[in-house]
Amino acid sequence: VLKFTVTKCEKAKGKLGVFFVGEDLKLEHLDLKYDYKADFKDMLKLRTHFKGKKGDVLSFVPSGKAEFQEVLVMGYGKADKLNADAARSLGGKLVSYLNSRQEKEAVVCPNLPTKGKNTETCICQDLYFGAASKNYRYNDFFFDKKDDNKVYLESLEFCVHKPDECKKALDQQQALMEVVTFSRNFVSQPG
Repeated sequence: VLKFTVTKCEKAKGKLGVFFVGEDLKLEHLDLKYDYKADFKDMLKLRTHFKGKKGDVLSFVPSGKAEFQEVLVMGYGKADKLNADAARSLGGKLVSYLNSRQEKEAVVCPNLPTKGKNTETCICQDLYFGAASKNYRYNDFFFDKKDDNKVYLESLEFCVHKPDECKKALDQQQALMEVVTFSRNFVSQPG
């Protein structure tokens, strides 16, 4: 099961940081020391194909001394279409992309729009559930151990404003994923 840690936004640090942006291409709600907006705008000038649509990915190396060595910006599409299912799907797309790059860990800054029931904690839960679901592989009986069947991602770190609340919610999601993983493994056993 995919592991996770939770930290306050101000303490975020790592090799790879993950941010989200909508079709309006505004990189918002980042409470980090380094200002990534200027680097993001510079990259948009170079990579005109990135439109912020759901699943679009843009990566860049910050030009200054930043919390992350590399930044991955993933599009979430239209803000009014963002709900629990969309966040789970986004988590799955994120894991697919990170596994294709053979990343072992990443720091997720869930800077998605929050309104009503769509709180930062709920968004983290949905991102984690989608990510953990997609990060599952049952390889016990594969004769040909291909690299495309491997799971590289081991953990996600969520940097949030209310880490205690988020950790409690993610603990529940992780327990649910352990049951789901056990069930998947059980039905995949021959005989």
